[in-house]
Parts: sequence; C-alpha cells; structure tokens
Amino acid sequence: MGPSEVVQSCHALIVEDDVSTRDLLARALDKAGFVTDVASTVGEALMRLDDPERLPTCVLLDLGLPDAAGTILLRRIRRDDLPIKVCLITGRPEHELGDLAKLRPDTFLQKPVDLRKLLKWLRDACGSA
Repeated sequence: MGPSEVVQSCHALIVEDDVSTRDLLARALDKAGFVTDVASTVGEALMRLDDPERLPTCVLLDLGLPDAAGTILLRRIRRDDLPIKVCLITGRPEHELGDLAKLRPDTFLQKPVDLRKLLKWLRDACGSA
C-alpha cells in the first residue's frame, strides 16, 4: 500500500472539547487526506465505537473532557481489544501523566500539538494498522 493509500484508508476520530483545537486538528488532517470524524465528549466517542461502520483506525484523545475523563474511552478500547491506535493529547508534560502508561496509549502529544509529529504518527500508525 502506497503512502496516499495509507492516508486515505485511515479514519481518525478527534475527541476534543476545545472547538478551536478540534477544528485545527480536523482541518490539518483533512488537508493531509485523512478521513476524519470529531467528538466533543466521551459519550459521543463511545457511540462511534458501537458503530462498526464508523469505527476509527486511530483516536486523537484529549484527557480533560466535559462529561468524563478521556481515560474512560482508552480503557474501553483496550478492554474490548479494539484495533485502534490511540494518541493521548494533553497540556500536561508526559512525566506528569503517572499511571496512564498502564493503559497502553500508543503515543502522547503535548499541547500545543506539533502537527508535523502528529501527521507522521498517523501515517505510521495507519501503515501498521
């Protein structure tokens, strides 16, 4: 599969409650050719996991969401052994994340998100999905 086929076959779910951050990420991913979907709460994101036709390849997950902690979504993905790569996006430095590593996120990115790093991770993650 070539690079453009990897990108086009990659469905990224952006779970972020901050409208400007969510829109920035969605525009960057759309421009790079990724299929994107957005959710502003854990509840919305959980509904996507229950719909096999909308199951994402990758999730970009904010930790602080208005209805619940983003870790609930990550726990569900790991508990159900779903084939989804997860990138935690947080304003806290990685060394302050403590026990989150036990939940096995695929990577961490700190806000403000470096879009080059994010796009590289997505291409790599989708290529190995």
